[in-house]
Amino acid sequence: MSGKINSAGSRSGIISRNELDYQEGLWTPTNSNYTMSAVSGRYVKTGTLVIVWGKMVFSATTSGSTMWSGLPFTCNADAQTTGWGGTSSMHNIDFGGTQSFPRVAENSQTWNFYGFSDGGGFDDSFNVTSGDQCSFVIFYKTD
Repeated sequence: MSGKINSAGSRSGIISRNELDYQEGLWTPTNSNYTMSAVSGRYVKTGTLVIVWGKMVFSATTSGSTMWSGLPFTCNADAQTTGWGGTSSMHNIDFGGTQSFPRVAENSQTWNFYGFSDGGGFDDSFNVTSGDQCSFVIFYKTD
């Protein structure tokens, strides 16, 4: 089926939001290792494509795993086409690397932030202090 997303619902080649399973809303990222003073998230789902974005402000000095949970939909199980998508911006966060990116775990509603470590390879933990911030966008597929 082809066409444009349009709320008009016309049958003349225009696909309505309902026909594409269009949804949008709020969600809350969670992680038991970190204390946050502010956390927010939004999402848009069109068909099987999910795009989430959010911001976290940390309120205590902590380090540890970056396994987060609370995604609004379960990522599908196809590791070749899902899970590796998005971007993140770490403000004052010690990540042990120069760049970071999110990866959604297959068949779950969890994800990690990974960083390219200075010595090669990946690092999936970071150190934060009060006031550090992380903004991110993640896209993945659901069934």
